[in-house]
Amino acid sequence: MKFVFTILLFLCVITGIIAQTERQILPADMKQMTVVTQPPTLPKGFFRVGESLSYGLISGNIFDEKGKRIFLSESDYAWATAVQSETYFHYGINNRLETGILAHCNFEHEQLGSITYVPLIDTVMNPSAILKGRGLNQVQLKLLYQIIPQNKDRLSSLTGIFELSIPGGRRNPRNIIDRDHYDLPVSSGAYSTGAFLIYKKIQYPFSYSFELGYTYFFSAKRMFEPGAPEKSFKMGNSYGGSAGVNFHLNEWIALTNEVIFLKFDSNTIEGKKEPGFSKKRYFVEYSGYLVFHVKHFRISEGIEVPVFGKNWGTDPMYFHRLEYLF
Repeated sequence: MKFVFTILLFLCVITGIIAQTERQILPADMKQMTVVTQPPTLPKGFFRVGESLSYGLISGNIFDEKGKRIFLSESDYAWATAVQSETYFHYGINNRLETGILAHCNFEHEQLGSITYVPLIDTVMNPSAILKGRGLNQVQLKLLYQIIPQNKDRLSSLTGIFELSIPGGRRNPRNIIDRDHYDLPVSSGAYSTGAFLIYKKIQYPFSYSFELGYTYFFSAKRMFEPGAPEKSFKMGNSYGGSAGVNFHLNEWIALTNEVIFLKFDSNTIEGKKEPGFSKKRYFVEYSGYLVFHVKHFRISEGIEVPVFGKNWGTDPMYFHRLEYLF
């Protein structure tokens, strides 16, 4: 694993130095390549930088074991505001190979509590706790390669993606006062690696995509309760796929639509299935974005909504993204 990490880091650092910046596509042409018509990897010598911000309210409402939506009772409540930031940089090594590095940050705010009636003193008690966690979640290294390249005669492609995720910030609570007052961890503490295949076909003003992928999580250690000893754990591997269709509303606005399916294996702690995460977990969600193209800029506004699942949350997430190509 250290060998793989070294190779990927080496590629990300030196490609900007050793790769030639010869452009086989003029910048004036490249800026017209929208999210619908763009090739699956950046042309040789081109850079793309971007910032993505996602946010949502996590209410604790879920799809249960039977796939039905269930809601928390009025006597107990738990909610969180989750904000995630993703800063990324991609570079086209040649017309078929692209490398990228992404930094993910978490900004989480949780509130837990209960409402209890105490008849002895004829009082309603409402104890609660507010927990916060802010910091670097993980760094991802990516390699994208067009196995079947897109060209002028073939407006379809098959692309392979390999990624390595490196945990960033703290994996354990800190500044612990008691069980209800501490700083949340910002990272799982676990390395992971994933492999994906994406097929894309362009039929202007439409494009279609299909994806299959698998992510493997390595074992790690972390606290599961504030102040408790660390325990070894392994997150459940995930696998799934997606299908999407994108189309132009006009020459500078596009709409993307995607249906995503993802399933997870059981989490384990000290080699045993983690309570609450030992049952089947999967979800199907819809993802839709409006994408505005303004010269070298790309601005995206979107939403991802779970529509069905088992043992999974029901809350949507909202996205804003800004990219620049040069």
